[in-house]
Amino acid sequence: MAHPDGPPVVFIAAIIAFYALFIGLAIGLTVLWIVELIDCTKREFKEPNEKLIWILIIVLCHGLGAIVYWVVGRKKGRLPGEAWPV
Repeated sequence: MAHPDGPPVVFIAAIIAFYALFIGLAIGLTVLWIVELIDCTKREFKEPNEKLIWILIIVLCHGLGAIVYWVVGRKKGRLPGEAWPV
């Protein structure tokens, strides 16, 4: 049976909060994805195919790939002019 006055305000507020959180997370991961993809294209790696592998990981795994590259991949490469990581 439906509520005579329509849906409760708390329910509507919870739905709006859920979608706002979901959209914010999606936008944040997309921004991180773009930033890490740009960072990967600028870096040099010791192995010639390593850059291609990281780009494929970032592109194909979207947010998760960007996070993995941010945690692991950035440490393996270097920007032009920097010393190689140990």
